[in-house]
Amino acid sequence: MKLILLFPLFCIFSLVVFAQDAPIIFDRPGISDSPYIVDSNRYQFETGISLASVGNITDGLNPNIMFRKYLGKQTELRCTYNYMPLMMGMVFQIADGRNTPLAIGVKHKLLKEDKWIPEASFIVNTFYPIQKLGSLAKNNVFNVDAGFQFQSHINDYLAINYNVGGIFTNTYKNGILTYSLSFNGLVAKNLELFIEAYGFNANHSSPETGLDGGAIWYPNDWSQIDISLAVNRYQHANFSTILIGYSFAVDRKK
Repeated sequence: MKLILLFPLFCIFSLVVFAQDAPIIFDRPGISDSPYIVDSNRYQFETGISLASVGNITDGLNPNIMFRKYLGKQTELRCTYNYMPLMMGMVFQIADGRNTPLAIGVKHKLLKEDKWIPEASFIVNTFYPIQKLGSLAKNNVFNVDAGFQFQSHINDYLAINYNVGGIFTNTYKNGILTYSLSFNGLVAKNLELFIEAYGFNANHSSPETGLDGGAIWYPNDWSQIDISLAVNRYQHANFSTILIGYSFAVDRKK
């Protein structure tokens, strides 16, 4: 675990980056969400596919789509098809029976970055298998994901992102503590690299730890293409996932 936490620190000194801000902030890729919300005159779509090595359900992670829209008062709406935290325990729970989770949530801006004060927000998601929506009141596979997101810029081209939150389900009665620490930096024009350490701690079981990293390319000022590799250790076994995504923003007609 110490090596996982120290590895991102090593990357700070190994990256040579140039000042270049992304005009639109997407939450893909990685486990961490950014604290930024959608601009009031845009819709954002984030799409991706996960290719995972997860025991007997290698094909259990399907393509996912997230829609984000500004609601007003520093709050955005988030609707996701096939929402699933990259936690192996949750993957096995939801993938059992090939259920597809649908999530609806909101992100609310709490603080704007100013000197030592970080950018901050709060997210609440509810997610539930689409196949069982008809028995929502009776079925016990209901999940709530909530947490805080923070980001601080070390300088004009390097940022640190850190999240802390919890997942609450009927399966994990006492909830699941979630946490992540990510470093992001641009290594060339329109090309960003990131590396992130994250973990899940469910009840009194051994914590699940993970490390992921990848690249983000901005082909223009309204879209991004990402590819990353995540590695988890869960119940004394190792799992890996390749994530590939395409995200874009559409301006609303005034």
